Amino acid sequence: MTYAIHASRDGESVVTIRINPVVAVDKARTLEGLGWLVHVTDSAGHQFAPADFDRLSSKPAGVLPWDVRDPAT
Repeated sequence: MTYAIHASRDGESVVTIRINPVVAVDKARTLEGLGWLVHVTDSAGHQFAPADFDRLSSKPAGVLPWDVRDPAT
């Protein structure tokens, strides 16, 4: 799945594509911290506002191949 980070500020708009939701959220939060208005869209068309970023980046262990959390923790 791909994730598009949409950001706008002062009449400028940019879109950045990432394949990892954690990386997409990190990029979106960085842009937001720099004063950009941001949201993330997944390849299914679902939009995630900054308030929803935790939901986007927190999936149950084992669901995504990038999830390398220690199952003992």
